[in-house]
Amino acid sequence: MGRKKKPTNDEIEPEPFFVEEPPKDLKKKEQKCERETSSEPELEPKRHDLDPDIQQLAYTFKIDAGLTQKLNDIMIEKRMNTWEQDLARLYEILKDAHTPAAMLNLKVKDMQKGTFVGKAKCGPRVRELARKHKLDKGAATKLEEAMSMREAMGKDVEKDIFLLDEHLTASNKPSALISMKLDSLRKGYNIGHCIYSREPVQGNTGPGVDGVVDKKRGGRVLGYTDADLNSRFALNEGGKEELMDEATIRKLMAAEKSRVLGVPPKSEKKAATAPSSAKAPAGKKSASRKKSPSSSRSRSRSRKRRRRSSSSSSSRSRSRRKRSRSSK
Repeated sequence: MGRKKKPTNDEIEPEPFFVEEPPKDLKKKEQKCERETSSEPELEPKRHDLDPDIQQLAYTFKIDAGLTQKLNDIMIEKRMNTWEQDLARLYEILKDAHTPAAMLNLKVKDMQKGTFVGKAKCGPRVRELARKHKLDKGAATKLEEAMSMREAMGKDVEKDIFLLDEHLTASNKPSALISMKLDSLRKGYNIGHCIYSREPVQGNTGPGVDGVVDKKRGGRVLGYTDADLNSRFALNEGGKEELMDEATIRKLMAAEKSRVLGVPPKSEKKAATAPSSAKAPAGKKSASRKKSPSSSRSRSRSRKRRRRSSSSSSSRSRSRRKRSRSSK
């Protein structure tokens, strides 16, 4: 028996190669999609003649012909009402961009989505606010865009800037605060007063929750004092009655509690026990007076005993002396 010979390459039979077929449902869906796409006519974008303003913009920033035509078409179709504001805003953005063509491509996509906002009238006020609070460049530009969006929505931009000034004055990181509020600003939400404001809110006679500040001490007051409450309610209601202090309120609460439980209050108990306590010293004095004769008697008895003992001792000493003399 010898070794088996290794099979040569010709003798090796190739293994069958199986290809997994996709499921029938997937095939049907692909066929339907192909039919729909083939049946629908391809909509080519309308091409308009180049506007001189768009041509000047492309020449200034060296934009290629394809992107220039795309910007021209979308501006004519969708941005005719805000033509001047959009062009002014594009000049501002592309002037500071590192690659103007790439930035313009992004802004064209924003125009297609409807999120691009042109230059607003509130721009100088917003830039002044940014300089006042020393916002960084990114926060200032994003804030200006958000405020222009709010202006397009019809919001009261003057009031928004006033409220933002409050928030930024009370903040230690104004740029970070603007970044946090950008989403709500773009969606058109109300800003609201700052609860940490260092100045009282204007338009309210009395101190409120939004700005309770002690101007003399220079700090925030935690709540109303009795004098503040008294003056405020006297002005609002026209009454002259004084507010109850804490002691009277406690007395009233104790009286109400005793009335409900049927127990006399502590003040009545004290009044009932007062006469007995007042009579106690007189009784003690009388008792001390009564005890004085007995004490005097005991003293006299002790004196008599002492005298007897002294007399007996003296008689004994005399008898001893007599005995001593008789013995001699």
